[in-house]
Amino acid sequence: MARFYFHVLTPASLQIDVVGVEFSDHAEARRHAVLGARDLLAEMASEHDISRWQIEVTDADGVLVDSVPFSDAAPEDGVEGRGGGSMSLSLV
Repeated sequence: MARFYFHVLTPASLQIDVVGVEFSDHAEARRHAVLGARDLLAEMASEHDISRWQIEVTDADGVLVDSVPFSDAAPEDGVEGRGGGSMSLSLV
């Protein structure tokens, strides 16, 4: 298992994930980032223009391993986020 960190980048700020989550590979980490972006889209889209936001996924060494723009994370074919704010961050 490897630890990945999910930082939220906005035009005005970078919210650093200091806890991270362990996954077996990059594909699982990307799935987590996409679902987290969907959660934040559902929670915040009516209050903020988050179309230019993204989640940057880094490994334990701080190396960028993936980037998920919120514009690419919109739900498809009825697939929703996890709900319950699993990517809970103080973003405002």
